Amino acid sequence: MNRRDALTDVFMTGIHRPTDETSNFRQAVEGVARDVLTIKKNARASASARVLSRLAEPDRVLSFRVTWEGDTGGTLYAPDGLSAEAVGWVQARKAAGENMASPPPGFGASYLEGASPWEI
Repeated sequence: MNRRDALTDVFMTGIHRPTDETSNFRQAVEGVARDVLTIKKNARASASARVLSRLAEPDRVLSFRVTWEGDTGGTLYAPDGLSAEAVGWVQARKAAGENMASPPPGFGASYLEGASPWEI
């Protein structure tokens, strides 16, 4: 085993593997690590900044959905969330000073006259 392989093996022991679904991720990290580790070991700035460790972190995606939008006359409620198109429609109505009492049928939303969002 050469020095690069030994460094890679040590580095890879610190990479968490929560499920088998991450095997492609681990394989990609190992490939990059083999190329970068020897460079990293020779560059103090890269080592102290933990550059390779940061590169080995998987992306985290946060998502949420907007299920209601209120105005002075009531609340637009969409149990499955408002699509980007529906949010655009709401923004256009509000910009024009109009309420949301008549949502288009394809939005999966209903207007609850006189209701506030916390009453849903």
